[in-house]
Amino acid sequence: MRLVAPLLAGVVLLVAGGGARAAYDEETFTHKSIPAYAIPTPARGAPPVDTVIGQVRPYRIRKGDTLIDLARYYDLGYNEIADANPGIDPWVPPVGATILLPTAWVLPCCTYDGIV
Repeated sequence: MRLVAPLLAGVVLLVAGGGARAAYDEETFTHKSIPAYAIPTPARGAPPVDTVIGQVRPYRIRKGDTLIDLARYYDLGYNEIADANPGIDPWVPPVGATILLPTAWVLPCCTYDGIV
C-alpha cells in the first residue's frame, strides 16, 4: 500500500497535466523560417537613413504558450520578452492576453557590406 499511493499520485498528475498540448515542440523550432530584413542603403559613403529593422508586433496568447517558447521561436532572449511584457507570468501567461514581441532592432550607423 505504501508504494501504491505515490504511484497513484504520479498517474493522477500525469493525466491532469497531459490535457494541454504544448504550442511549440522541437519539430516546430527545427522547421521555422528565418526572417530576412532589407536594409535601405543610400549612395556609397553616406550613412543609412533608417537603421531600425523589423517591427514590434502584438501576439495573442494561445493555450499552451509560454513566454520562453515564444522568445525561442521569435529569436528573442528571455529578458527581452519579459521586459516588454511586465506583469505577465512567463510560464503560464493568461490565454487571450495580447503581449508585445520586441522584434525591432537598431543597427549601428555605418555602411553595410555582406551579412549583417
